[in-house]
Amino acid sequence: MFWWRNPNRSKFGRWLDREGITQSEFSERSGVSRNTIWRVCNTKGYIPTPRVMKKIMATVQKVVYFDLGSIRDKGCFKYLAFF
Repeated sequence: MFWWRNPNRSKFGRWLDREGITQSEFSERSGVSRNTIWRVCNTKGYIPTPRVMKKIMATVQKVVYFDLGSIRDKGCFKYLAFF
């Protein structure tokens, strides 16, 4: 979504864009429906249930931990692989 920026995009949606992760890919990895991920990304006032929030945060931590580990271990700026 680099060619057009949605002014209503939430911080989470902008983070996904920066990391280069699609909403569909994130929904598959986290076990949360695409519709819910769309709401989280495009509605600033949307608050998911605690169960869904836990799944989302666990997946985010995996992405962030993997990025930091690769920087420390490999000495590169960013090695992005979404497992």
